[in-house]
Amino acid sequence: MKNITMEETRSLIIAEISDVITSAQKVHLDQLRMQDVAVKALSDQLYEKLAPEKTGINELVFPTVQELIDRAKLRQRRKRTRMLAIVTVSMAACLLAAVFIIRNIYYHEEKRFCFTVSGKVIPLEGSLSMTIENGMIKTNDNHIIYRYDENGSPTIAALNVPPGKKFDLILQDKSVVELNPESRLLFSLGKEEGSTRNFKLEKGEVYVIATPNEKRPLVFDAVDLTTTVLGTEFNVKRYETEGATISLVEGRLSVTNGTESCQLKSGEEIISAGFHVRKFDVDEVAGWRRGLIRFDSATPEDIKRAVKKFYDKDLVIDKNIPESHTMFNLDLNESLHTNMESYSEVAGLSYDSINCTLNLK
Repeated sequence: MKNITMEETRSLIIAEISDVITSAQKVHLDQLRMQDVAVKALSDQLYEKLAPEKTGINELVFPTVQELIDRAKLRQRRKRTRMLAIVTVSMAACLLAAVFIIRNIYYHEEKRFCFTVSGKVIPLEGSLSMTIENGMIKTNDNHIIYRYDENGSPTIAALNVPPGKKFDLILQDKSVVELNPESRLLFSLGKEEGSTRNFKLEKGEVYVIATPNEKRPLVFDAVDLTTTVLGTEFNVKRYETEGATISLVEGRLSVTNGTESCQLKSGEEIISAGFHVRKFDVDEVAGWRRGLIRFDSATPEDIKRAVKKFYDKDLVIDKNIPESHTMFNLDLNESLHTNMESYSEVAGLSYDSINCTLNLK
């Protein structure tokens, strides 16, 4: 097989993941992974994103740095010094180039503001929303970023919203999914089995305003809890340390955890731990939509996490500050400086805006 570009290599890896690769293509791809560090890194990245359950299947064993050095010493006895220097420099240059490419193209996805589909990563910096309509996906500036076949096989897409960002996903029937910072949402494009539209909240928080649509209900999976939606408003939250919570603002919802099910009424929420139903305060749960985060009993660490999540800033807390609890409202419509000045005043602390540090007075 002739030499191929990195884009053609990407297509081969995706074909392998989809089990549509030919035997000859498979042999050539394995050779590329063994010979080229950049191809191996690209393969690992695509497997991790598109088929994590297959990660490790195509793992190849590469020599360690020490083994490479030992081999170089062995060659030194057999080849002239000049030839060895050329080979060593060439290998170092290739490795440095590969590291540079990988570092600049495939950095940690949690830090990216992007839409991922069919192996393509589409940046969303500067966008506020995305609309799905008639086989097209457009950003709020009416820019078409992706086309798909509405009657074709379903394709899994992902929205990743990093700290300091919020984003709206608008569906064809005008249903809206509002994503909080630090959220990752998976959904399907194309014709799905049955009539449902399936979404999976891997982490973070979303607020859903569902247009009544009995023919195509929304199914929201928060890993620990699943709900089918015909037309209502609700908040879904899932973090590894807290589990999942579904809070119903309007209408009715049927929720299940796979073994039990229940019906929620307006003003009720269910938490995955114990499958427990309770009342909730709408302003406290969904206040983030209006830019208001309410804390009934905030510690400095709670404020630190909120600052990172909503402002993408690292707040430093003086180690001598005790763990106190303070009632506080974080107003995201105000600057970080204004909020920290207000918090430090009610908490009896001082705020250093230059170093973003909370100190004892």
